[in-house]
Amino acid sequence: MSSTTEEDIGWDDEFTTALMQRGLDEKTAEACVAEAVAHCEESGESLRQAFGDPEEYADSVATSRIPVSKRARTDYDNVTMDEYWGAPLTMPAYYLFLGGILAWIGAGLWIRVTVAGLVGSVLLGVICAVLGGAHSLRAAGHRRAALVTLCVALALSGPTALAFFELPHNGLGRIPTPTLIAVALLLNWVGERLERPHTAERRAIEALRRRATRRGSAASGAPDARETRRWLAHLHGLLRGRHHVRRGEARRLVADARQHLEASGTRPQDEFGDVERYALSLVEEGGAKRPSRQELSLYRRWGLFGIAVLQLAQTPWVDIGWSKWGFLAVAVLTGFGLVRHYRNKSRTRTAGSSPDGQ
Repeated sequence: MSSTTEEDIGWDDEFTTALMQRGLDEKTAEACVAEAVAHCEESGESLRQAFGDPEEYADSVATSRIPVSKRARTDYDNVTMDEYWGAPLTMPAYYLFLGGILAWIGAGLWIRVTVAGLVGSVLLGVICAVLGGAHSLRAAGHRRAALVTLCVALALSGPTALAFFELPHNGLGRIPTPTLIAVALLLNWVGERLERPHTAERRAIEALRRRATRRGSAASGAPDARETRRWLAHLHGLLRGRHHVRRGEARRLVADARQHLEASGTRPQDEFGDVERYALSLVEEGGAKRPSRQELSLYRRWGLFGIAVLQLAQTPWVDIGWSKWGFLAVAVLTGFGLVRHYRNKSRTRTAGSSPDGQ
């Protein structure tokens, strides 16, 4: 058969996008699509009948194509831990860029700077940077540190609100609105430069630190209890933060590992190996149950769609401003994406239930 139907063309596009989102380069992704098409030409099946949902099939292909060393350091959004180093700068840069565009649309080419607006905006940027750090810590498996960081961001929200509403609104001058966009681009550039700061050197230092810990444990003749607790806590943090395993399931897996270590009397590194790779093996081999990427993406789409609809419902339609049109566009785009998702899901179910594949 020839992959020329509308259904197969859509599958091609979704599969290619899913592979590239999971870290494969364009050439490799196109080769995978070509292999799938060749298989269907021999079997006479459609792509959706042969391989099912493109997102799920992309997961299995990426697992076989991407080295385990990279998969172990990649979170559920396909972002590596090295790429999180710049999040405290890239996250406020993103919001500043968006705010600059909205201010340009709403206020024009020049924007008035006030004491309240300046101080409040700086504090808001600090909150965004702290939230970026919290997100990085959570993905790295350090959930307690991430929780403390989130509390710091929450504590800063009070002074930020007071700055906007209580400080003087005296004008300090006017600046070109595109200046905000330029600063955002500069912050993003610096953040991207920080994404991989001396990766090889940093990993070498971490390896030497782990070797020193192993030597200390070997000299004492018994596993270090504090080291074991840290390893188990890190495992729990990786399962919850990086791999989105449900809380009860993560606790069960950590408890099983703890019981096994107590029975064997060995160090966790000797028994299970590197904690990041062990966490990955649990989720890839089915030992840890977690929502699929499609489910997480669907939850986020529904959340964004709900926020947009609520904003539209609360705002009067008498005076339709640019913000109203923005929320309307978000609602339409996310709604279209949801309809397309369920339509493709229905097609996959229908194709899978077809007895003759026609």
